[in-house]
Amino acid sequence: MPVSGAPFEDGALLLRGDTIIEVGNKSELIKKFPSAEVIDLGFTAILPGLINSHVHLELTNLGPRRGVARVSFAFWLLGLVVGTRIRTERYFMESIKRGLKLLKESGTTTAGHIATFIRNPAQLFGEAGIRGVIFLEAIGLKKRDTARIAATLRNEITQFENSELVTPAISPHAPYSVSEDLFRKISEISKAEKFPISIHVAESIDEVKLIKSNKGKFKKILYPLLGLKRYAPAGRGRTPLQYLYELGVIDENTSAVHCVHLHEDDIKILSESKASVIHCPRSNYYLNVGKAPLKQLYEAKINLCLATDGLVSNSTLSLWDEARFLKKQNPWLDSESILRMMTVNPARALRMDGRIGTLSPGKSADFIAVDLRGYDGGNIYDFLISNTSSERIKGVWVGGKDILDQ
Repeated sequence: MPVSGAPFEDGALLLRGDTIIEVGNKSELIKKFPSAEVIDLGFTAILPGLINSHVHLELTNLGPRRGVARVSFAFWLLGLVVGTRIRTERYFMESIKRGLKLLKESGTTTAGHIATFIRNPAQLFGEAGIRGVIFLEAIGLKKRDTARIAATLRNEITQFENSELVTPAISPHAPYSVSEDLFRKISEISKAEKFPISIHVAESIDEVKLIKSNKGKFKKILYPLLGLKRYAPAGRGRTPLQYLYELGVIDENTSAVHCVHLHEDDIKILSESKASVIHCPRSNYYLNVGKAPLKQLYEAKINLCLATDGLVSNSTLSLWDEARFLKKQNPWLDSESILRMMTVNPARALRMDGRIGTLSPGKSADFIAVDLRGYDGGNIYDFLISNTSSERIKGVWVGGKDILDQ
């Protein structure tokens, strides 16, 4: 199942080192390359490794979370800020390790990881064998801190130069936690280095109220309790997305995460700017923030990606579980499109579509084998979305190496 084309039976990949050389019929490839080693994966579907484009691995040990949060988003966020302040570096390292293991077991080969506390987890990703785009999170509302934060980001980026599996990126956290000046500075860095940007945006109605009119629970509760009342953003008379667009932050390198509360003009901006949207439906459900206007985004041909967020707002890190929840919420969405939201679309969002996301000659040999027990024909996409779990993952390859037991 190359994703770049229609699925076909009796398929095979020809690998040379860490690269896919050919994709085609198994018998024909064996005949063409008689000296090549043959590995028979049995009755499985071979498809691109999954890409979880937005995940907070440092928060893995704060979950899992099930059901619906009993507090508002503002109080949940306050609890998260306070709760992480008492944790140690070792705690976050162990969380990342556990999260990487869970990702690998469910068939994820690339993670768009938000790095808040452990700024360079390259060694941990290397040990797990998983590819990572490491979004260095930036938070800062004080204008005087802009130059210092920007300098720190530039220095941290240089620390990734010799990393084989990970690449750096930047995540200015959200419109309510990053100043105008810092957004502009990060946008400059991103454009100069051609780095992707990931931003939490329009996740809750309180964020919309704050940015638009300086009202809501963020204004009344969050900032005073965090000692940041004087730094609360002024009302802009704009939606969060419009505000970010006017700052020059929304473009083809931007992933807008959550996007629950969007105006029709926001959708037009996302479409025209060629930004990506990362949809985290189970996190949105747990936090009780609402449902994203997925059908309107889909019809606007926006690059849609599916992600789990972290276990602090979700029950698992499995994209298959996320896909089933998505399908239940949106029965109109076909399973092939959902699989694309887990493979080729996030590859594009992470600016890695030249290397991963499809099974194509010249791309990295990142793929998985899924046991097809019980499949007797019909729509293979429906079968995979309905039935795949970690128990069906029979192999996970990154760069041609099986990392499942690594």
